[in-house]
Amino acid sequence: MSVSESLEDLKAIIDNAPDGKSHALNDGGIFTYWSDEDIGCLAISGDSVSLSRMRSLSDIKCIIELMEQAKCVRNETLSDLCHAIEPDGAINSEQGVNTIRAIQRAIMRLVD
Repeated sequence: MSVSESLEDLKAIIDNAPDGKSHALNDGGIFTYWSDEDIGCLAISGDSVSLSRMRSLSDIKCIIELMEQAKCVRNETLSDLCHAIEPDGAINSEQGVNTIRAIQRAIMRLVD
């Protein structure tokens, strides 16, 4: 599994996980699912390669939740920005000015 997986890819990993499995291993696009007991057996056998590529399904669920929250924040911010600016480009109110300033501050925090 890579950092560049989309939200849909991560959801598919969770959706395809059989009951009782806690981890997933991507082997060239083919996923195998493992339970905590299976992980213990791998650790005992010394299969550190497989263990190093294992991903916890609970971690993937948390990543999905964070990605969905970020998407909502992004959509709300764009919506606020659209309402703050008139079609001719003029800022439509003091609230619009405050919205744009808040977005500017948020962007500055991201790039610092």
